[in-house]
Amino acid sequence: MMNTLLLKKPSFSLSAIFQAPVVKQQHNLKKRSNFTSKLINIYSDQIDLLSQSSDRPFEGNKVIESYYTDLVDSYERSQNALYRASDVLSESKFTNTMKDELYNRSEELSSVTLRFTPSDLKWLNNNYKPPIHKFLTSYHHNRLLSTYQIANFLNTSDVPLLRTVSALDVVEKAAKFTREILSLNNYPYPQIKIVNTTPSNTIYCIPQHINHVIFELLKNAALPSIARQSVITITISSTPIQTSLAPPHLTHSQTPSSTLPIPTSVVSNSPHPLPLDMDSKFYEKHKMTRITISDNAGGLEESTLPHIFQFHYTTASELEQLDEEDMKDQISGFGMGLPLCQVITGFNGGRLEILNRVGEGVDAIVDLPSYGHD
Repeated sequence: MMNTLLLKKPSFSLSAIFQAPVVKQQHNLKKRSNFTSKLINIYSDQIDLLSQSSDRPFEGNKVIESYYTDLVDSYERSQNALYRASDVLSESKFTNTMKDELYNRSEELSSVTLRFTPSDLKWLNNNYKPPIHKFLTSYHHNRLLSTYQIANFLNTSDVPLLRTVSALDVVEKAAKFTREILSLNNYPYPQIKIVNTTPSNTIYCIPQHINHVIFELLKNAALPSIARQSVITITISSTPIQTSLAPPHLTHSQTPSSTLPIPTSVVSNSPHPLPLDMDSKFYEKHKMTRITISDNAGGLEESTLPHIFQFHYTTASELEQLDEEDMKDQISGFGMGLPLCQVITGFNGGRLEILNRVGEGVDAIVDLPSYGHD
């Protein structure tokens, strides 16, 4: 009798093994297609906005006007490259293309210092109007949105870019970075006191964004505090979303926003949906985390208050002293710190306000969502 060899059926499906790479490839292509579609739409909005710069906000200054109209070509090239690359390039080539794109978008901001001269800044100071502010706010918001979308697509970590983090960790990292930048530029470091009212205080944000905001606010407080040998206090607390940014006992020292061409307190009205996956019902149920940076370095001059959120604002004395090296100094600045902080804070679903205590000091208040849909 012939022995029959009985073979057991495998416990796994051979067809599933061969289908897995196909399913993964289809998933990646769908992800790429969705991402490409979003980015192309953002670029289209940016191109439409930049195309207006030649005949509206910067009329009278060819350098500034041409800078923004030249960016149209850059965005159109990027948009055309996206159309070509979305279905043709391999995964690795597409990823490398997006890395180059992220670099290009990130370098836009630094390229301003190579084009604008002190005379251009003076012209902008003298001719700054709401249409210019609206244009620049929309431009920088679109730029942030595009870099976020690209970075999010390239992120292979299990840690999302937008997440709930410890407010204290963000503040401490920003303070450390401020110390490093001051040291690199041969400045001493002021004494900083951090008061965390609740150890569990968290914020829902893109941490790198808020690190930058806190750094800028600390940098603004650092030099006058060093001169007066006074302490900078950072207070982390919780606050209901409905509350006003300004504590009642401080509102008297704030210049009324109705008298300003650009308000000193803004809840960002973004031209695009924020990356935050939240709606009004979410905000009604959750609190905000407030980060207050307070100095006692004498406060701001009253003449400066109307311009604190004005892009590229510099005083007359600063313009006289400004040269090409100063325009690249991370401490002296280029009139972009607070305006960009306002855009970035709004982009992360938060609010920024500067309160001037006349003759005493400044309180910079940042409110951010405490929790999100991680």
